[in-house]
Amino acid sequence: MRVAAQAASPATFPLVGRGDYWHSFGHPFESSTEEPLMHWEVKGGTILTSHLDTGRDVVRLTPALQGRAGILYNTVHADSNDFNGYVDFEIKTAPASREAADGFAFWLLRDVPDVGPSMGISNKFMGLGVVVDTFANSRSSRTPYVYAYVNDGTVGWDASTDGKTTQLTQGCHVEINKPTRMYVSLQGEVLRVALSTAHGFNHRYDCFSATGVRLGFTGNGIFAVSAETGHYFATHDVMGVQMVAGHHIGTHGDMGGHEDHYDDHEYGREAHPGHVKLDAALDHKVAELREALTDLTSSTVDASADKATISRLDTIKKVILELLDEATSQSTRFQAVSSSLSRMSRMSTELRGTSTFFENELRQAEAAVETLHYTIEELRRSHGEVLSSLSDSHEDVRVAQEKQSSVSARLLRVVLFLLSQAVVGGLVWVIAKSSPDLSTPGSARRKL
Repeated sequence: MRVAAQAASPATFPLVGRGDYWHSFGHPFESSTEEPLMHWEVKGGTILTSHLDTGRDVVRLTPALQGRAGILYNTVHADSNDFNGYVDFEIKTAPASREAADGFAFWLLRDVPDVGPSMGISNKFMGLGVVVDTFANSRSSRTPYVYAYVNDGTVGWDASTDGKTTQLTQGCHVEINKPTRMYVSLQGEVLRVALSTAHGFNHRYDCFSATGVRLGFTGNGIFAVSAETGHYFATHDVMGVQMVAGHHIGTHGDMGGHEDHYDDHEYGREAHPGHVKLDAALDHKVAELREALTDLTSSTVDASADKATISRLDTIKKVILELLDEATSQSTRFQAVSSSLSRMSRMSTELRGTSTFFENELRQAEAAVETLHYTIEELRRSHGEVLSSLSDSHEDVRVAQEKQSSVSARLLRVVLFLLSQAVVGGLVWVIAKSSPDLSTPGSARRKL
């Protein structure tokens, strides 16, 4: 269904305020029975959850786990390649990961993206990507690094060079571990990117500007964000997307299963509007036919037609009236069947919405279980480290005790030896004092 395109996206950069309803979202998230996040769909490990610190609604593209990828894409196509807006995101490092990895990206793509190795999407895509690379595979770049590149569907992203061979122009660096706003604008063939990490996003700085940007397609593009982790990891959250761009709503085939559903309940009646119009036309034709038959009989009688003709006309009239009554009865039954089908359609829509809701809840539960498993692993590792430290400390204490015991034993032996020497010396001295000195002459005379 075509929707009248809005005015061309404003040239003023950066955009301040809110974007188009069709291409934007923010806290609190708006949902429907068809889509947990209105006009947006998820792929990979992406879930809708709440920020641990603020409690506000966020899209978690990846948890802080190894080897994860997630995508969030807009189900409403853009009419042209010109757009202006911003993305609020946060990349938060995990204590268990030595570095943050691998990164986050904003996209304008020709096709609905699939999960893959290019910051979370398939490697060979057609469109524009603005990448926040948080891990330097080449070990020759300083990260986090922001840059842009365009792919015509044939070039694979080269992770070994950190995108340096495909970037449109020199990028810039950005801080992580804090809410960040990335302003992006494409007007004609001029791409501009600016960043803001200050409180309230009141201050920004220009990151880069690139000219001659050609996407390889005109209009019908899809906005998307994605992220991935590798051996190292981080949490990648998106708090909101605000984009100004022309738009139209695609058909069932365009969006991979998403279209606008205006069911009978929204119109405040059981039957479909088309059915109501058809029923009114049928009733009108039936009334006209009945009136014509009545007029035909009256005019025939007035003309004094023969009785045989009048009898045949009456018979025809009765048959036609019976057919009309049967048609009316069948029309009533058809309306009942149509009403039942409408109710079944609504129930099916509600069931699909419930299924989507439970699928989202299941994803969140899975993410919670994975986080719990990761926490348990961390506790187990910490427990092992504590046990190892206690064992080492116990061994050190035992060795110290043994050394102290050895020193005490030696000291005791020395003390005992000295005591024994002192006792022997004292005994010798006492004996020497108590025995008469026979060598003295006076002593011998007194004895005589």
